[in-house]
Amino acid sequence: MKEKDAGDSWVYLLNVRDHMEEGLIKSLLAEAGIPVREKRKGSGAYMEVYMGISHTGIDLYVPSGRIDEALDIIGREDGPQHSGEDRVGSDSLDKKTRIGRIGIKIYLGFTILGVVLIVFISIIEYLMG
Repeated sequence: MKEKDAGDSWVYLLNVRDHMEEGLIKSLLAEAGIPVREKRKGSGAYMEVYMGISHTGIDLYVPSGRIDEALDIIGREDGPQHSGEDRVGSDSLDKKTRIGRIGIKIYLGFTILGVVLIVFISIIEYLMG
């Protein structure tokens, strides 16, 4: 969705974890006629394609003149919590995000271990067979 708001700058609204949350927020704002732009940081874009999730989430932006209305619609009273580039890995990550990252690391560790074992067993069978 590409809107032309030449006189309006875009401001950070919030960071969402995945496409489901992004779709929910976008549809709520679309009902009020508020356009939304999205931005992925660093390796987030290609990791989302490769693994199905992004470790950096998706930043959502709205026109600066509509930020208060957008915050009211999504139910946030405190305003956007955007601390810049150092946001990833900080203490502000919620518990579900940390648990999800740990789960992904465990899954990848076991997957790599499984592949190594299969290769090792194949080599041993080849040498003995």
